[in-house]
Amino acid sequence: MNVKYFVFIFLLFFLLPNSSIAQAYWFYQQGEEYFYGTNSRKQSYEKALFLYRKAADKGSPDAEYKISVCYRSGYGVEQSDRKAFLWAKKSAKHGLAQAQNAVGVCYYTGTGCSQSYMKGIKWLSRAANRGYEEAIHNLEKIGS
Repeated sequence: MNVKYFVFIFLLFFLLPNSSIAQAYWFYQQGEEYFYGTNSRKQSYEKALFLYRKAADKGSPDAEYKISVCYRSGYGVEQSDRKAFLWAKKSAKHGLAQAQNAVGVCYYTGTGCSQSYMKGIKWLSRAANRGYEEAIHNLEKIGS
């Protein structure tokens, strides 16, 4: 166990027992371990999704976005463009640039939502204004 992880666990359980932010981070990190099969965790999208939901319940935009990825690709759940869009939008509203880019692409292409070029450009611009390279590239591709 590395020192950084030990310090985090100590803070989480002894100094910050009611901290939603710390708990969200812990659930998200555990979800990542199951998603990718790291730190001696057997890869399991279902377990990852369960932990991402717990982190999302605590307010983690990263977890909200990762749930979107699971729905978009059918990792541990039945694939659903609509649910992927809704989870990405929830994360985007919390300011995650990667999610803002995804929402922009969904609106622009009409994937999981009604197509709206204006809304697509709006969300892509938000992500680009945060310096998200993929959004900048997407805006250049569509000529905005």
